[in-house]
Amino acid sequence: MKKRWMAGGPVSVEGKEHSPQEILDELQALLDAQTATSLAYAAWRAQILRERALEKSRKGFVDGLEAAVRLLYGKKDTASLSDFGLEPAKKTGPKTADVKAAAAEKGGATRAQRGTTGSRQKKKVKGGT
Repeated sequence: MKKRWMAGGPVSVEGKEHSPQEILDELQALLDAQTATSLAYAAWRAQILRERALEKSRKGFVDGLEAAVRLLYGKKDTASLSDFGLEPAKKTGPKTADVKAAAAEKGGATRAQRGTTGSRQKKKVKGGT
C-alpha cells in the first residue's frame, strides 16, 4: 500500500472514497485487533498450563481433604457434604444373581459382536499368514 498508493488519490471502496492514509489506518486497526487476540489467546493457553500444573501438584491434598470431610460428616449428612461441593457416595452392594447373569450375557454378546477372544481361544486359531 505504501509503495503503490500513497502518492495516488482517493480509492473507491464500497461506494465511498477513501484516501490512502484512511485505508492504511483501517488495515492497521484490523492488524492490531488480530495481534491483541493472538496475544490474549497465548496468555489464556499459558494460564491453562499453570492451572493444570497446580491441580496436579495439589491433587493429593484435595483428595485427603475430601476424605477428611467425608469422615467427619459421614454418609448421611448430605447437607454438609453439599456445602463442600460433594455428593453422597453411591450405594454399592451385593449384586443379585439376575444382575450378574444379565451382565455376563451382555459381555458375551459384546465379545461376539466385536470378535474378541481370550488368550486361550487365540492359541486354538490356526491359519496361514
